[in-house]
Amino acid sequence: MNNYNFELIEYNNFRSARIFITSIKYSNFHWHYEYEFVFVLKGSIKINTRPEAVILQEGDIILLNSKTIHELQCTNDNNLLLFIQIVPELFCIEKNENRDYYFYLNSKNQRMQPKCNIDIFTQLVSQIGLSNLREKICETASLRTRALVLMLVAECFENLSYDIYQKSSGEKRNENNNNFLMTCIDYIQNHFKNEFVLEDMYKEIGMSEKSVHRFLTSNLGISAKKLLTERRIDEARRLLKYTDKQIGIISDLVGFQSDKTFYRVFKTEVGITPNEYRSNGGCLNNDMEIKGYLTWSEKEAHGLLIRYSN
Repeated sequence: MNNYNFELIEYNNFRSARIFITSIKYSNFHWHYEYEFVFVLKGSIKINTRPEAVILQEGDIILLNSKTIHELQCTNDNNLLLFIQIVPELFCIEKNENRDYYFYLNSKNQRMQPKCNIDIFTQLVSQIGLSNLREKICETASLRTRALVLMLVAECFENLSYDIYQKSSGEKRNENNNNFLMTCIDYIQNHFKNEFVLEDMYKEIGMSEKSVHRFLTSNLGISAKKLLTERRIDEARRLLKYTDKQIGIISDLVGFQSDKTFYRVFKTEVGITPNEYRSNGGCLNNDMEIKGYLTWSEKEAHGLLIRYSN
């Protein structure tokens, strides 16, 4: 995975899944620990997992397994996609089991069809998408969303073909590497506001800066410094969009030691200045274009989800 970007998933209200709808232009090769359902509500999308690639069209669904390296590319059709990214811990039959599961679900591949009617899966993911949209107006909707996600996991075990991989001693070492990886990520996530967060992390984990740099670039394709910068800029964007705090205060809150440095780094990472980001209402459209996401209609998505959920 050395040459591919690691994607750190930020979960919804409960720390089990991230659910979102978007129209996508591209997403470069990346990987994450989460299992990911992709459901095409409209148009089509090309998903490349090397060496295989598939074009999914309206109504198609695929499950990308944990740590699958993949890339998404739009076709000539405008698309609207539902993504459900679920933590691997939910895909366990027994607590602390030492195994991985590889599921087969791809509506375009006859060898990867479920044992039941595939509508069971398209209806269930659509219900999850609808419930997730309702969370904006209903406080208890997140409980329903969680229940539906657990039902989806159960359907995978009951109605999908899957392989079981018992972890060898070498894989256990990789698991230890994964744990260390998450330790570094979690430390930066939780302490990014501190001025000397990286120096403190090296002391906390008992490794030199050079060793941590080599480990992270090898496993994530990104350095600790870059990871820290992205975390600070993500928090700055949130504060710019949802608060009226002065930019100088935001700069200090997210860990930058000078406004000049904050402006320079923000412009480099986001493509526009903090003032421009805020004046555009959080720069939602620009931000999505930078990530390869495009604008989409929530009303249209809601109608399509209702259609597929019945």
